[in-house]
Amino acid sequence: MAFEAGKAGFKEGEQSKIESVAKAMQNRPGLKLEISGFTSPEDIPAMEEAEFRRQVAMPKFLELEGDENAPKSVADVVVTEEEYPEYLEAAYKDATFERSTNFLGIVVAQPIPDMEKALRDHIKVTDTQLADLARRRSELVRTFLVEQSGIAPERVFLKGMSATGKGTGPRVELGLQ
Repeated sequence: MAFEAGKAGFKEGEQSKIESVAKAMQNRPGLKLEISGFTSPEDIPAMEEAEFRRQVAMPKFLELEGDENAPKSVADVVVTEEEYPEYLEAAYKDATFERSTNFLGIVVAQPIPDMEKALRDHIKVTDTQLADLARRRSELVRTFLVEQSGIAPERVFLKGMSATGKGTGPRVELGLQ
């Protein structure tokens, strides 16, 4: 099953595949399934972009905190085109890497392309993050089979995950045990 690059969500049209697997398992109670999650090269830039967007949205999220209509997570924050320069600058100033300062030691805003480049240059996707993504993909499939389709948990096993960022696409592979 294919997944969106950098995400633990199914690619469009892929959920029907897991529904077919669930139906087959319901019809054959002796089947046991192994689930293996994988990452691939296209996950890395997608995860880097998501982290960049998260960094830019974080100042707005913190600003809205406590508001009754505030988003529940930073992932739900929408930064409009008009707001983007303001929140980019805030993210740049909050960053932990070395930045240009004035004679008082206060971080000085840079042109938008320079701030974007500086933030992006300091985002690194780790093997741990890739492994976590592979695991979340496997768990999504297992949860669908067990909780939504009623397959007994002892029939669905999580097998090894591959978090090398190599391979033939972001995916989960299923195998019979």
